[in-house]
Order: sequence, then structure tokens, then C-alpha cells
Amino acid sequence: MRIAIVQFEEVPEIILSVERAGMQAECVSPSESLDEYDGYIFLQKISSSPEVCRDKPVLGIGQGARFLVEAGLVPGVENNKAVIDWMDHSQEHPESMQLSNDYQLNAFTRHLDPKNILRISRAESYFVIPPALLIEMQLQGLTVFQYGSAENIAAVSNKAGNIMAMIPYFESASTWDLIFQSMHDYIRAGHVQSVAPLNYFKR
Repeated sequence: MRIAIVQFEEVPEIILSVERAGMQAECVSPSESLDEYDGYIFLQKISSSPEVCRDKPVLGIGQGARFLVEAGLVPGVENNKAVIDWMDHSQEHPESMQLSNDYQLNAFTRHLDPKNILRISRAESYFVIPPALLIEMQLQGLTVFQYGSAENIAAVSNKAGNIMAMIPYFESASTWDLIFQSMHDYIRAGHVQSVAPLNYFKR
């Protein structure tokens, strides 16, 4: 299983964790072709079309999460404009997050326990989602991680469950291992479910 890690500089803990999960990590620049990979980890935006990634497991972290939203790979684009925004934490940055109450069992959560408190680092911001869209995403389980309250969203996914945009980085190597073990099992299962687009009405 070949996993493309799209970045400007190497992030050793992610590379090592991907390899511990039994996959081959290949670092590529944002300008390189992304054909022929089994999955993708975006730490940066890319200059080419992301359509090649749509039917594969895709994880965006930090700036990579912003790219997935702006590219329309997770819900949050209306009339070719992203309506999901990022807000900096006004007080202390959170030190942990957990799975949301009604999270979706997706390509990256299969080995996670909802009871676990996950230590994080580099959590400068959180997702700000319009109320109508937030309600629909919560009903569908697409708000995957939260820092504390249900409105303090750290990660969102698409309806099919193969793409997740996550703002913070995990502090623990063991947590990264659980994420990428889940990704490995998802690829091995060899199926991305077909679902209708997420529809909602502005309120």
C-alpha cells in the first residue's frame, strides 16, 4: 500500500507511523503527480486537481485540512466558496480532544475508543460551521473530533467516510498509529461506499 504524504518538509512521526501500520510512506511535493497511490495525507495544499483522490482514503492535517475544505472534498462549499471557516482559540489552546458523541465510523477511526481523551499539539484553531450545515453534519456523524463542546470542532469528514480534515496534530505516536492502522484496514477492505451528497437548508 503506497501512501502519498504531501508536504514541503518531512514530519517524521507521521512517516514512521504510516510505516508501522504496514504501509509505504512516500513524501511528495505539492506540485507532483498523485496518480497511482492507495491513499493520501495532505499537510499542504496542492496545485493540481484533487479529483484523483476522491475515491481513496484521504487525511488532511493542519493546512492540509484547509485544502480539503476549499477543494470540496468534505462538506462546506457553496457556490464554489468555502463556508466553513477557521477560528483561533481566544484563550488557552486545548491540550486534548475526543471523538464526537455521534461520530462516524470512518476510514480513520476504526481503532479508536470513544472513551479515550487524545492528547494533541499545534491546535491553534477550530472549525466554524454555519448552523444549518453543522446540524446536518452532526446528524450524519461528520463532525468527527471535538475539543470540548459539540460546537468546538477539530475534525470533519465527508459522507462516504473516506476523507477527513483535521486541524490539530496528535502528541502521541501511539495515537497516530491507531489512525493509520485504521487507514490500512480500510484500504485492505477495498471498498468506498457510494452515498448521496449532503443536502441541507439554510436556517
